[in-house]
Amino acid sequence: MCTVYRNIMLRPLAASHEDPPCDFTKLEEFLAKESLCLPASYKEFLAECNGGRTFWGEQKVSYLAGDKRRKERELAVLYSFDPKLSYEGNPRVWKEIKRYHPRFLFPIGMDYQDGFITLIAAGKLAGKMYVLDSQKTRLKPKSTEEELFKDRGVWWLADSFDEFIDGLQICKRERRAE
Repeated sequence: MCTVYRNIMLRPLAASHEDPPCDFTKLEEFLAKESLCLPASYKEFLAECNGGRTFWGEQKVSYLAGDKRRKERELAVLYSFDPKLSYEGNPRVWKEIKRYHPRFLFPIGMDYQDGFITLIAAGKLAGKMYVLDSQKTRLKPKSTEEELFKDRGVWWLADSFDEFIDGLQICKRERRAE
């Protein structure tokens, strides 16, 4: 079973082919514990479809990253908020977040190049989105917002979750095949 969110098809993350609905009580407890705040548009996305593997029909979805020279990257998944599937329940993701990434970055997905799609969830840049290339980033858990802009493994995505979703497109490689 698939869910459609603004023209993007999301296939379930769970093996049962049906993702559980977002548990907003657990989400709010998690955000309070971590001193984070998520934008309303992202919470609406979680309420409507709670993540999934991304497709546009049967084609892969991509996004553009970077300030000056925009680079196309293929989007693999938008995480659900279910502790059994994401974050605390996903040892790789949670370990990666706690070990390498500053607390103000909240990962909401991953691309096929091992880049974490993140929302800034605290501070003066809250709500903006960046991708962290896990192979190139040198950010540490205590890194500041200012260090974010100096890191060669961090690229700007969008000023909001809505802008990010609206900017998703069919992968260029797949557009050429049509």
